[in-house]
Amino acid sequence: MIQSLLFLSLLLSFQLHALNSSKWTRDIVTSSFDWTAITPTEDLVFHKCDILLDEMGPLQKTHKQLQCARLSLPLDWRNESGPLKVAIAIVRFPSGLNASDPTYGGSLLTNPGGPGIPGISHIIETDGYHKILDGGKKQFDVVSFDPRGIQFSTPAAQCFSGPPGELFWTWRGLDADRLDVSLEERRLFWIAERERLSNCADQRKGAPTRSDIFNFMGTKSVARDMLAIVQKLDLINKPLENFVGNLTSRDSPQFDSIQQSNTKLQYLGLSYGTALGNLFATMFPDHVGRMVLDGNVDAIEFFDSGMESILVDADAAYDFFLESCFNRPSSCSLAKDGDRGPQDIKARIDYAISSHKTAFDRNSSAADVELRTTVAHKIRTRIIESIRSPYTLSTGLAESLSLLMDVELWNNSPSNGSQQPANTTPTYDWLQDVKLSVTCSDRAKTADGDYEAFERYYKSLESQSPTFAWIWAAEDASCRLWPESLQAQDRYQGPLGTGNSTMPILFLNTKFDPVCPLRNAHRMSSVYPGSVVLESNATGHCATFQPSSCVRRHLRDYLDDSTLPEPGTVCNDTGNPFDAVDPSLLMP
Repeated sequence: MIQSLLFLSLLLSFQLHALNSSKWTRDIVTSSFDWTAITPTEDLVFHKCDILLDEMGPLQKTHKQLQCARLSLPLDWRNESGPLKVAIAIVRFPSGLNASDPTYGGSLLTNPGGPGIPGISHIIETDGYHKILDGGKKQFDVVSFDPRGIQFSTPAAQCFSGPPGELFWTWRGLDADRLDVSLEERRLFWIAERERLSNCADQRKGAPTRSDIFNFMGTKSVARDMLAIVQKLDLINKPLENFVGNLTSRDSPQFDSIQQSNTKLQYLGLSYGTALGNLFATMFPDHVGRMVLDGNVDAIEFFDSGMESILVDADAAYDFFLESCFNRPSSCSLAKDGDRGPQDIKARIDYAISSHKTAFDRNSSAADVELRTTVAHKIRTRIIESIRSPYTLSTGLAESLSLLMDVELWNNSPSNGSQQPANTTPTYDWLQDVKLSVTCSDRAKTADGDYEAFERYYKSLESQSPTFAWIWAAEDASCRLWPESLQAQDRYQGPLGTGNSTMPILFLNTKFDPVCPLRNAHRMSSVYPGSVVLESNATGHCATFQPSSCVRRHLRDYLDDSTLPEPGTVCNDTGNPFDAVDPSLLMP
């Protein structure tokens, strides 16, 4: 009994540690702030909502003010005057400066990626990106939003609500974790996924014809939403004399067209947010202001066949983590005396995962099978988190992993259902619904139902990264099975980078990004004349989230006065993630 309680407490502490550490996969925190009390309006009307800073923000906060709004926009941009609307939830960290102040930089719109990660939760949790932006010549109103269908925006792109939805996606994750076990497991996942998605489509049948939010979740619709947001922000921010023409009043009939023609987006997009930025720059090149794209998706692949080369640097990032651990045994609890190299650490991790996956027999209880499968899954997903955010997560996750990897402890600690900690339903439990609705609808080659094509894709990913192929293979299977009734009706079809934007784009990337390889940044930069790629000689997902003062200096120079780094510039100021890091460079 003592051992069982011990291992369960380890599991629970590990879960809580992960929830308090990862910016990318943790359950989204909630707030008592009532968003429905804000009436959606066609013009931006901001309301004070400082309470969100206390309930959702980090313990040490720089910003003291927050403003919230709900913007009413067309559900279908092809029918702007139609009655069907979405309400986009928006937050703003105001700079406190007047628009005429020479140090005022205007609005900076952000998107944290996903697709499906709520911009509002992310920007509040990271304290308005102040560690990235502070120290420059200009101060910005930092703005973020929950894209349509996501968390505080309505209606929600959600298959199921409450515990059924949580259970739906939890079991999908556990099933996906076994894709690399055998061909049989992949076939079983394919069958189960087809059933899951069919159930999702059945849940949406009550929506009025051609008005389901799922049919308008594509990135093209979100890019059009972004243009509307910055146009509405301009109406608030810019003095009348800044607009072209001899206007004496904002009520002038010419004002809207003049204002729209002068609107410029200033943007910081991360991960999938780079695909969104690329599409915006292609659709609205005349509206591109300063644009920073960090942790780059190959948007050409994304809008065509999916992400064919997403894992080319994943194992290199994992190797960097293992080597860093081996070189700092006093700081990394995964390292052991007698290790001959990083390969010994990896061998122990592989053994623990394999042992948990295969430790079942006909006498195993259902609870034990579920729990052991869950632990194997958690070990692998936490490894992914640690190589995405190595400088903030490596040490703590190494400690948690070393405990979970104690196979003997688990072998001597049988579980039963009554001992398992109760699950709590996260407030925002439809992230995976959103992720698939966007990703699968954006792909040109979707819903072919071709299992053999899925198997070829899996083998292609496995050749790039035997360790992590299972993650993205699951998404490919979902998209090949995505129900036609849930497809976006207005998908972007065409090449990217077709116009010359009014401002060169700054692309950022780490050398070893486990999910957005550096080569993506170079490929996307090549279709935007004058753009520059700034490389950070580091590992991790998104250069601005790694502790590099060099990257942030170049970022601020660009946002201040459009100064781009020289082509070929590499920042070399990050070190071993198991060393102490300057706290001022760590994101909250």
